[in-house]
Amino acid sequence: MENANTSKKFTISSSPMISILGWVGTTSIILATVVRAAGVSNFMDLVLTCIGCGFWGIAAHITQNKALLTVNVFSVLIVGAGIIRHFFT
Repeated sequence: MENANTSKKFTISSSPMISILGWVGTTSIILATVVRAAGVSNFMDLVLTCIGCGFWGIAAHITQNKALLTVNVFSVLIVGAGIIRHFFT
């Protein structure tokens, strides 16, 4: 007989919200890569990369994944600086 306490437990990492954040971030980064490879627009590449890393940063914060959070926070800061530079050069 199965104990009620051994049933599958809900965890933050299994949340549909985390999955959606991850897939939106991944899609955005893939689109940024396509834009970059096609030479369409440097600015669009920066914006899509920043959005994708931002979504992954949020997902990393919620799941408390420090390595993923670190890489995405730095990515948003560096790419954000590129976006600002785009307007002032």
